[in-house]
Amino acid sequence: MRALVRRRPGAFAIAITGVLVTLVLAGRVVAAGLPSAPRLLLTAAVGTIQLVGAIAIVSALGWWREVGFTRPAEWRRPWAAALLLLPVGIGLGDLIHAGTRAPLWIALLLAGLALGVGFTEETYFRGLVLRALVTRGSLAAVIASAALFGLAHVTNLFAPGAAPGAVAFQVTVAGLVGVVLASVRLLMNAIWPVILAHALIDFAGFLILYPRITLIEPPIQAVVLAVVVYGGLGLGGLVLVRRLPPS
Repeated sequence: MRALVRRRPGAFAIAITGVLVTLVLAGRVVAAGLPSAPRLLLTAAVGTIQLVGAIAIVSALGWWREVGFTRPAEWRRPWAAALLLLPVGIGLGDLIHAGTRAPLWIALLLAGLALGVGFTEETYFRGLVLRALVTRGSLAAVIASAALFGLAHVTNLFAPGAAPGAVAFQVTVAGLVGVVLASVRLLMNAIWPVILAHALIDFAGFLILYPRITLIEPPIQAVVLAVVVYGGLGLGGLVLVRRLPPS
């Protein structure tokens, strides 16, 4: 299997993304019209399938260390984690400003959900996809993996009551943040920090949205600010990644 991935890294990355998108879309189709409780159970089932799939693929390839599940003693350039502070800070700042209507037990459930989503998505995109593509160059791998991560969020167009503008904003921000996360992953030789950052960002978003499940279309000022901030961070990450030695 390793030989196949080595020969066709792009096809492997696209296949991984395609399977994830197909699972989400299938879940959305089946969930359409279901009451909230069965719909949530179905969403949890899809997430579990994705998680088990990530673990199975990494294990089959023997890539646990290669995708970033390294010990702290193997971490490099710890200063690169500073790139994660602003995205996490913005998410938590938005939460402090907006507040949440979630009771404590819901907040705990959402924390578990955010951690599961962070682990799964990072294992796929900053783990498997990035590791496969890095053989074609670190810079190209960061950009391509981030683009696939952003495009994977197009599935939210099929969520109930989804606003196209809100989904377009999420796709753009996910792509830009994906550049930052992938840059930190390569610079630090570790995936744990980006998993934690991803989980914190999602946790803040879940608490802000609760009890809604649809995305909120942002004002134009928020769009411009997000593109400037995350675009600037991503550009900084790319400059640093460009200086890395060839893999």
